[in-house]
Amino acid sequence: MTKRAQFLALLGACALLGSSMGEELSSKYTSFNRYISCNSQKMVQPSSVFEMQRIVRNAYSNRQHVKGIGHLHSASDIICTDGVVVNTDCLRDIKISRNRETVTAQAGVRVVDLLKHLNANGLGIVNMPNFGEVTVAGALGTGAHGSSLKHVTAMSDMVVSMRVVTGTGELKTITGSLLDAFRVHIGAVGLVYDVTFKVIPAYKVHVQNYPVPESQLLDGTLEAMAEEYDLFQAWWFPGTSTVVASNGTYVPVTQKGEDRWNFISSMDPKDVTGLVNSFEQVQATRNLTELRLMEADGERSFWTTTATKLPIYANPSGGLSNPAVGFPHDMMTQTCNPCFWDPTVNKVPFDIRDISMGFPMEHLKDVVRDIQEILKRYPAYFPFNGIWFRFSPPTNGWMSLSYGRKTVHIEFITPSRIDNINDPRLGLEATQLIGQTLINKYDARPHWGKNGQYYFSHEVRAAAHPKLKDFARLVRRYDPRGVFSNDFTNRIFNDIPSKLNPAIKHCALEDSCLCSSDNDCANGQVCAKEDGFRFCTFPN
Repeated sequence: MTKRAQFLALLGACALLGSSMGEELSSKYTSFNRYISCNSQKMVQPSSVFEMQRIVRNAYSNRQHVKGIGHLHSASDIICTDGVVVNTDCLRDIKISRNRETVTAQAGVRVVDLLKHLNANGLGIVNMPNFGEVTVAGALGTGAHGSSLKHVTAMSDMVVSMRVVTGTGELKTITGSLLDAFRVHIGAVGLVYDVTFKVIPAYKVHVQNYPVPESQLLDGTLEAMAEEYDLFQAWWFPGTSTVVASNGTYVPVTQKGEDRWNFISSMDPKDVTGLVNSFEQVQATRNLTELRLMEADGERSFWTTTATKLPIYANPSGGLSNPAVGFPHDMMTQTCNPCFWDPTVNKVPFDIRDISMGFPMEHLKDVVRDIQEILKRYPAYFPFNGIWFRFSPPTNGWMSLSYGRKTVHIEFITPSRIDNINDPRLGLEATQLIGQTLINKYDARPHWGKNGQYYFSHEVRAAAHPKLKDFARLVRRYDPRGVFSNDFTNRIFNDIPSKLNPAIKHCALEDSCLCSSDNDCANGQVCAKEDGFRFCTFPN
């Protein structure tokens, strides 16, 4: 079958699944981890820009709302609307320019599919997000990024033009200086139809992971490494006083190696159930010693073989490769099937909560010291990925996490509980204090697709984003009736309270609020106040 025939077949299948002219899909949907549930009026799947325009024009005339969605790999209500949901699954065309300097991808193209298509044609992009299942439009919308100080890290910074359906239904081509306003669009300025990226010749990446003492977080060593390598990231495991550094260098495609990164890997549902049970038992018994041992095992899995995890870099036979060599779509981004969080596959999915923010690189040492002090008072362990540090150079993208400054991206995940209200996460005090410390002391900018609802308030965002007012004016210009507005944007731009029921209890457990009373915490916990911070803890 020719490429054109494949594309036409895809369009036909999409039309049968449902388009703006056809049968509707389910109006209810959730984020990938089920943390956010959305109830729209209807969901449609357009297969052309004309259908997209018709949807928006109807919404404009009827004063309805519209939201574009892709893979739903966001943990915030950025994905929700009370109006029409536009599913971009049928917009997956990819075209390489004749001069082979750019590629144009439609909104619904998955990042990993774009990377594979480029690689098959001897091309690539200079950096990429670590999870390849996100769509092109979604990656731009949340500022998804990789890690480097030598190259741009966010796909939004590789854009040379994009076409957007505005709030009046007009198809607008965005180029030049206006691109900086649209790069990280947070779904507020229109429906992205397609995006043109700058491309480079294909390459492979040579990566080596190795443990170093955590003192290198405090003496400038890690910042120097980040400046030196094409790819650099690090995972800090405070329980073992160790950092696993990861140095990456881009090498010619002729260099031998077909290795793969197993940072995110597919998991058998039986293994997921075992993982859930083990963490439930450790947390229910509040066994910090066992949790520390699990963190130590996690640390070792990032650079050597362990009995409990796949090799961090695997050769085609499945054995450990460290150092490792492979193509970027195998070594710098991943997919999983089945994924450990997927409720359609796993009877009891492994539910996680993700805190991710970017702060100025000059604050790295002070951030580390503050986290160390917090962990002395309120022990917590990070057995999955430790505390993950990535790096980005300054960018001009208005709503980017690295706008105007060299940035360290800090991220850590913690397992949720089956009965969080009566038996909350172990280490909750530490994670809440770390998040508030990053915001209040170090001018951190929370990732647009991660974190709890509190971090998407006007108070937090107005302090974090110097261009927020300018962006809000731009949104009003291109969306005068607020077609693309939702609870998420209303909180950020207008300080409108969340539609989260104000009488709801236990909102602090998922960072939907900062606790102001004991009712905001788990049963048996109290809302403690310390140095202007508020967090949930047990009385003793």
